[in-house]
Amino acid sequence: MRPECHTQETRDRSRPAGNSDLTGCRPVHRVAITGLVAFVLAATLPAADWAPNLTVTATWDSNASNARSEIAQTDGLEVQADTLASERFELGPQDAVQGTVHLNATWWPQFDRLNTAAAGARGEWRHRFGADPFALELAVGVGADAVAARDWARQGAATELVFRFEKQLTEVARVTLRQAFTRQYADRDLYDAQAAGTSLELARELTDVARLVLGVDWRSGDLVSHSQPREDFDAVARTSAVVDTFGPPVIAYAVDARTLGWRAAVIRAVAASSAVVVAYEYRATTGGPVRFPNHRASLAIVHQF
Repeated sequence: MRPECHTQETRDRSRPAGNSDLTGCRPVHRVAITGLVAFVLAATLPAADWAPNLTVTATWDSNASNARSEIAQTDGLEVQADTLASERFELGPQDAVQGTVHLNATWWPQFDRLNTAAAGARGEWRHRFGADPFALELAVGVGADAVAARDWARQGAATELVFRFEKQLTEVARVTLRQAFTRQYADRDLYDAQAAGTSLELARELTDVARLVLGVDWRSGDLVSHSQPREDFDAVARTSAVVDTFGPPVIAYAVDARTLGWRAAVIRAVAASSAVVVAYEYRATTGGPVRFPNHRASLAIVHQF
């Protein structure tokens, strides 16, 4: 195990003390360039096209540090602003493609080393198996983001490949099955991550303005768990480093683990173009000796411009 350059004491000496890790980093330039291109493209299109959708979400996580020991578990508040601007192009009666520009900012008031910004694009092909409104729909999408971070070690890029099946069961119920393959490329291999995730979601209209969504998720792949030094964690970790992300220095272990989670959400329209989402999610993660839970409660506001 070798210390990484994440603590104040072991910070990279080539970076001036007190200087923001967002300064002078190539990933920031990638985000800025991607965002500028997205803005120029959107500005050249009619206002009705690529109308942005903004979601602001505040989430309390009972175990932001992904720690096994209850003493080491650190809760925290995460605030995200996510913007999607999409346009759909019809290819025929049952086929369409959709292009999306994506911007994201994530802020942790207590843990500024987790703060990130991302910009990128998505492309998706959609096919409906028949003209019946209850026909099965298939979507295949790819996406990529450039990621900047307050902690320079987390900067890099993220990619995804997504397969999604959707079916309208009744006039008020819809089911969605989603399979995603994700990859995160970071400046430090501690934060490199490759994972596969499967989710099943059932949505039911409760009233004309309210919807209930129930879901179950399965994820298998890399994640980072924080702990005091442990030989059993060393035995299964791909790599590890000393970090002070959550306060006093601890060991961050990059491990392969599996997460099973379930979630429930209620969506309610509050205006013609706005809605509020209240959600709760429970996750249970296991990977050899690495075992920990996460309780996540969130409140989101969605607005379509």
